[in-house]
Amino acid sequence: HTAMLTWSAVNMNPQPSKLEEAGPVSPFASSLAAGFSGVVAAAASHTFDTAKSRSECTVIPKYIAMERRLLKWKVPGNWIERKTGISPADRNVLFRGIGQRMARSGFASFLLVGSYYFVIDQFL
Repeated sequence: HTAMLTWSAVNMNPQPSKLEEAGPVSPFASSLAAGFSGVVAAAASHTFDTAKSRSECTVIPKYIAMERRLLKWKVPGNWIERKTGISPADRNVLFRGIGQRMARSGFASFLLVGSYYFVIDQFL
């Protein structure tokens, strides 16, 4: 928010001495910032949400788990794959659909903030 206020104060003459003098940010700029933050948040959380959803669906049969414990088999993969039960062959599954999720989240955030400012401008 501070960077957007500083950017809006660039062409002001004379330059404001405080950020409060720069005035509010335009609704379109706020909507774009919300859309960008939605894209970043979706990209950061997508793999974790996918791993969590897959771990809730995966059921390891009782006897396979007992055999691994008794024979001391090491489960393949790195720590997150072992914890969530994802096979190393399924690594690409974690990133499947990330583009659609980023687009959906960014567009939804942009519309939500934009419609909020539109309603505020119309009714107040």
